Amino acid sequence: MLRCYQVNGAAAVAAAPTLEPSSTPFTLGTFDFAEPQAGTRTSAGVVIEESTVIDLAAAAVELGFEVPVEMKALIAAYDAGARDRIREVIGHVEAAGSGRPAFVHDLAAVTTRPPIMYPATRVPVASAMDHVFGYTLQNDVSGRAGRRRSSSAPATRPAVPTKAWARW
Repeated sequence: MLRCYQVNGAAAVAAAPTLEPSSTPFTLGTFDFAEPQAGTRTSAGVVIEESTVIDLAAAAVELGFEVPVEMKALIAAYDAGARDRIREVIGHVEAAGSGRPAFVHDLAAVTTRPPIMYPATRVPVASAMDHVFGYTLQNDVSGRAGRRRSSSAPATRPAVPTKAWARW
């Protein structure tokens, strides 16, 4: 099966293993993974079930495909095929059952790093939107119907001024 995907900004076509994609929700993050001979290695990872981390770099090597392992490159390639690859890796892990692959770790066994290791500083206005990944919107929807007013003044003013309201 030939697949088209994007790796570090460049399009690539390669033979890839056929993996069944998963619909399990996941979160992306950057982690330090312990290497037996090399100490630690920083790479992007996938968190599933809030307790399991999949090392994307090790998964790509073991399963024979390429996927960006640095978070900025992963975000850039996300819609161009990286998301599908991640879902296939999760499907492979789920299909393995109790025979857990070597690239799967417990969340407690890895060190969580900032998602983007070296954020931009002093960005020119013209290129500011290149550094925006998402937006947050929060509306105040708290109920106010049952609240009491803190002052002793009436809630509404009378239609015709009275002595008490002569100063407005």
